[in-house]
Amino acid sequence: MIVFLRVDHRLLHGQVAFSWTQYVGADCILIANDSVPNDDLRKTTIKMAKPPAVKLVIKNIADSIEAIKSGVTDKYKLFIVVESVADAYRLARE
Repeated sequence: MIVFLRVDHRLLHGQVAFSWTQYVGADCILIANDSVPNDDLRKTTIKMAKPPAVKLVIKNIADSIEAIKSGVTDKYKLFIVVESVADAYRLARE
């Protein structure tokens, strides 16, 4: 179940990782972005910001849409973070 979607050009950082995740009660963060899955440095940095008790998934937009549609994310309280309003629109449109 999607509990929150946030548009933030920094994607995952302290405020998002801890404050927002706790506030919305999320147990899984989905970073939906087309460049991060192919950027090892950004991926590593994002993984370091993850709260310990929360699952982190990093997927491109198309794979994120497929995961949500397939129902594989239904067992989680999912917090989706995208980099732009255009990315959020792509997720919502599908």
